[in-house]
Amino acid sequence: MGNVFDCETNALDPEHFPKDGSDADIVVDPRAQFSKSRLWQVQERFYHSVGRNAWNQAIVPHMMSSNAFVARAYARVLVAFLRDLFLLPSDGSPPRADPSEPVYIVELGSGHGKLGFLIMEMLKEFADAVPTCATENAYPFVLVLTDVAEDNVEAIEERAMMQHYARMGVVDFAVLDATKAPSEPVVLRHSGTVLEPGQQANPMVFVANYVLDSLPQEVLRFDAGSPSFGTLKLSIRREDAYDDEADEDSALGADSDSGSPTDAGEGDSPVADASEEASSAGVSRGHARTRRAFVSDKQRAAVWRRADAKVPGLSEDALPADVASLAGKLILSWGWQPTDAEELAELLAAHHPQLPGVVQSLYADDPRFSAARAVLVPVGGARMLQRCRALSGGRYMLLAMDKGHVDARTILEADEHPHVAEHGALSFMANFHCLAALHSAAAATRPAAGAGAQAAVATDQPSAAGEAVPGAARRAAAASTGEHPAPWPRPVCLRTEQSDGLVKAVLLASGLGRADLRSATREFKSTIVEGSPDDIAQLHRGVKAEVPKQKTPLHLATAVLRLAACDPDVFFKFRDVFIERAAPAVASVAAQTDVRADAEAVLARHYHIHSDKDVAFEVGRVCMATRDYGKALFAFQASEALCGRHHVTLHNQGICHYFLKNYPEALRLFEESLEVLPTYASSQVWVTRTAAAIEDETKGMTPHEVEELRAMHGAAVEEQAALHAAPQWAQRHDPGAAAEHHIGHQHLGGDGGHSEAELDGSEASGEEPLSEYGSHSAGHRFPDEEYADYSADDADIHAGMDDAYDEDLGGVESQSEGEGP
Repeated sequence: MGNVFDCETNALDPEHFPKDGSDADIVVDPRAQFSKSRLWQVQERFYHSVGRNAWNQAIVPHMMSSNAFVARAYARVLVAFLRDLFLLPSDGSPPRADPSEPVYIVELGSGHGKLGFLIMEMLKEFADAVPTCATENAYPFVLVLTDVAEDNVEAIEERAMMQHYARMGVVDFAVLDATKAPSEPVVLRHSGTVLEPGQQANPMVFVANYVLDSLPQEVLRFDAGSPSFGTLKLSIRREDAYDDEADEDSALGADSDSGSPTDAGEGDSPVADASEEASSAGVSRGHARTRRAFVSDKQRAAVWRRADAKVPGLSEDALPADVASLAGKLILSWGWQPTDAEELAELLAAHHPQLPGVVQSLYADDPRFSAARAVLVPVGGARMLQRCRALSGGRYMLLAMDKGHVDARTILEADEHPHVAEHGALSFMANFHCLAALHSAAAATRPAAGAGAQAAVATDQPSAAGEAVPGAARRAAAASTGEHPAPWPRPVCLRTEQSDGLVKAVLLASGLGRADLRSATREFKSTIVEGSPDDIAQLHRGVKAEVPKQKTPLHLATAVLRLAACDPDVFFKFRDVFIERAAPAVASVAAQTDVRADAEAVLARHYHIHSDKDVAFEVGRVCMATRDYGKALFAFQASEALCGRHHVTLHNQGICHYFLKNYPEALRLFEESLEVLPTYASSQVWVTRTAAAIEDETKGMTPHEVEELRAMHGAAVEEQAALHAAPQWAQRHDPGAAAEHHIGHQHLGGDGGHSEAELDGSEASGEEPLSEYGSHSAGHRFPDEEYADYSADDADIHAGMDDAYDEDLGGVESQSEGEGP
């Protein structure tokens, strides 16, 4: 489903989620068993209909699940795993994997693709440690980014940097629903390779960050030993289905005479032939009045109702395709349906054959769970395990991270009803306690041959020729000679040890021996268990919240940034500290050098999703503050490519060229800045100053000498750009991102709500005008994405957000431009 919800979850609010919907409410789905509720259809349709906009428009946060710290930790685990598989053991035995075939690393629910990109960046940094193999491209792995929503996969695939990696043969893409039939193959979109279940020569790796919390679950409780399963009724309030500020028929988008839907306006996304489906069901399509800011008005559409505003239960075909508005208004009413052990076992076995025994031993037989506590059973996660096991032939390692429970105690401490987080769609806590036990039970035995899960045999035994035998060939040889396969290795389950905190992580392995996992498990313990992602998040959130910006020392901000692996979002939190504290007047040369190196690492790891966080622009400001105009110029050029043309960005590029003594180019950029905003006073001043500099520089020169001087300056600037450019920056970033996603400074309205900051007295002192470069100030503010509750109203959403671009520099006077470009 994508990297879904990085947020704090809340217990069901009785006022917001009443136990029983009012008779006046519109029933979307009558009371049903939780795992069979239409809620899960809404979940899946939400991601299909919203697609990439779930992240581009900040409907779904992503920072906790996809950041540089997590990617670096995963990359270290992956490199260790690859080394153990492909390098020759010290005892002289052959490699444990087939060096002519890659290890497929499959990310489930890639969503926006940021985590996959960061993992690739980290693997690139660790390239010296990655073994070389006899594969076509000499790399021992292929990272496959997958998602259930094809639009998400296409959006990832379209990015220039992903295309670059795909051409290298180390990245591929696929549409994959992890909960579907295990026998289905996976078709890779770039290479055309088909991954048939059980036919991989080498073990596989699966990554599932923030996927489990949005997969189907079952809710159970055991009251004095008697089981009950949770039921759910879905409804929406009547007022959420109508626009009471306009004529009802008009607001519903229907022709008052015929009752048929009118043509959708630009930006709406109605269901194709929905009108016919609605007519047959006695339902008409309407446009709902929005209470919560999950998506823009043009993206909300199609709330279905009967003429009497009462829908006792909609057919599957009548669900609106654009479910964003429906998901934001759902009322969840919980209930309990008593059952018996036999029926419960049958219910659970439909999802996984060993799930009934696991639930029985973990919860039904545990007297602590006889107090009617709700237990979420990850039935979708169980099906995901089956898919991983079948696709890999039983030999795999799974890295998963989510908000959830890792032991019985935290489940017992939870509230009576399941915790629900609401962000355009809904998410629940992941039950790693149950999932790990289920994995241990299922992975303890070798998969049966056939049925999409072929018998898997470890490849650490040499053939007669003394060479490692691929899994498929090994199976055939064993069958023809009557040879018995090696004993099946015991399953491995590692997890974060902290019970407190929101984010938990696990490493689950099946069919892999101790030698296959020795280094990988050690890296997991050192990078994830001993210093968890939740610890890092608490650190940078705590410093940001508790230490005033004016008192935050540079060394504290840099320490937090480096502990977070130079993550761009963490950098963005402390950007003003770096700009103010890294200037030559207050920072040593060594400190400035370190800050520039950190900023360069930040820019290399920046995966642009929305322009309201223009990380490249802020990196440019930091580099300019430290007088590194070459790096600053490159960063501002990246900002323009990613976020669109803005007068301040052009102005800052002009400043960089000025101090690189490329005066003609500086003059051109100042004039271009004035074309965008003619009233921009800073560029007006610098046009005059630059023209004077050109006149002074060329005084007494012949035309030929002037031409030679210009060529020399141009070559120097090009050399600076090449020197400071991150590797493959042009290939890795998509210049069309702003236009494609309709985001960028020019779309903020007027002058974009931006302001420019200038230092006082810099000219009089004769110093280089450090702050003659502008700073963006967005009228739009963007939240720090950690545990933000996006279920609040507009006012609540925008309250307490991180200041975007309007903070003054030290001693800076901020002036707002009232005129648009």
